[in-house]
Amino acid sequence: MTCLSCSTLELFKGERRVVSVEFSTCDDAPFTIRNASYQLEYGNEVEAAGEPIIEEHKLTMTIEPKRVGRYVLRCQIEVADELIIRRIPVFVRE
Repeated sequence: MTCLSCSTLELFKGERRVVSVEFSTCDDAPFTIRNASYQLEYGNEVEAAGEPIIEEHKLTMTIEPKRVGRYVLRCQIEVADELIIRRIPVFVRE
């Protein structure tokens, strides 16, 4: 399992990885994540999408990029009346 804080992720072609993305506040105020989703994007194409598992402030999903190149893992959550989107670069090597 890989835990990310908006860094990058590197994989080899053919890998399947469980990825966790944790959200936090600057002041440690309590919050609840609602309506979470993710997309694995290759250029303008959505290669995979779904609803991650939500545990407290962490989203967990399994990704398996099919091609070599640069992807973006786009995670979206709702907290109170805000919509928050994080884009995490994913690099797939031969």
